[in-house]
Amino acid sequence: MNDLELRQLFKLGRITLIIGITFLMLCIGVGRILDSDLVNIHVTSLVRESLTIGGWVAMWRPMQIYLYDWWPIKRRSVLLVRLSNIKVDIKFSA
Repeated sequence: MNDLELRQLFKLGRITLIIGITFLMLCIGVGRILDSDLVNIHVTSLVRESLTIGGWVAMWRPMQIYLYDWWPIKRRSVLLVRLSNIKVDIKFSA
């Protein structure tokens, strides 16, 4: 069950990474398009920077999964393997 949970987490990580990178590329692309139309340089600069920040925020969840979320599951897996190898003696007292 623990290995299944880890595989599902990494699958979620891959899906969110694809979505995050796509959204980041879209935001950066739109920002560059706005740079070419110099309507109001202050407004376009603000919108471009906002889009860049929004794109990086979209990368938050995949980065969290790949940097932090899998460690507790892996640690629990190691513990469960160690517990499964413990020798158990059962003694009956009459």
